[in-house]
Amino acid sequence: GDADELPAAGVLVNLAILEGQRGEHARAETLLRRALAIRERVQGHDHPDTAAVLNNLATPLLELGHPDQALAANEEALSRIGRVHGDEHPLVGTFRVARGVLLYQQGDRHGAVEQLREAARVMEQALGPDHRDLAVVYANIGEVLLELGETEPARRAFERARSIHRINGMQEQPAAVVVLVGLARALGEAGQLELARARWDEALTLVEQGRTQAL
Repeated sequence: GDADELPAAGVLVNLAILEGQRGEHARAETLLRRALAIRERVQGHDHPDTAAVLNNLATPLLELGHPDQALAANEEALSRIGRVHGDEHPLVGTFRVARGVLLYQQGDRHGAVEQLREAARVMEQALGPDHRDLAVVYANIGEVLLELGETEPARRAFERARSIHRINGMQEQPAAVVVLVGLARALGEAGQLELARARWDEALTLVEQGRTQAL
C-alpha cells in the first residue's frame, strides 16, 4: 500500500541532506521533491512530516540561486503547519529558524533577527524556557546583533545561551566555545574589557581541554 512508501521518503530526505553537504544541490532538490510527492500522497499536504520536507527544500533552492523560491517553500511549510496545528507547534520554531537563516544569507540582518526571536518565543512555549535546542537559536541571535552593532542585546542573547548550556550540562561542548567567544566580543565592544578577558580565558581553557581530550 501507499504506507509502504514512507520509508523510501525518509531515505530520500536523508540522501538529499547528504547530497547538499557534498554540494550536489540540484540532486538534493530532485530527491526532496520525490520525498515531498510521497508524503503529500500518503500523509497529506498538512502533515508535519510533509511540511518538514517542504522546509528542507528551501536549502537547495537557495544554493541554486533561487532565493524567492526558497522563501516561498519555507513560507508554505509555515502555512501548512499553522493551518492544522497552530502557530505554537514546535516545528514552527524550527521553520522560523530556517527562515531567519534564509534572510541572513540574503543580507537581511534585521529580518533574520526578527525571525530568530520569534522562533525562540515559540520554542520556549512549546519545549520549555531552558530546552537545550534554544541555546543555538540565542547564539545565532547574538551573532547577528553583533553584526548590526547592537552590543547590549547581543550580550544578553549570548548570556541566555550560556545559561541554557549550564542548565543542560553543555558547558564543555564545542558550542559553548562559540557562545563564550561571542559574549567576549560583545563585552569587548561595550568597553567591559575585564569581563571580556575572563570570557576569552574561559573559551581558551575549553579549547585547550578539548585538544587534550582529542589527543
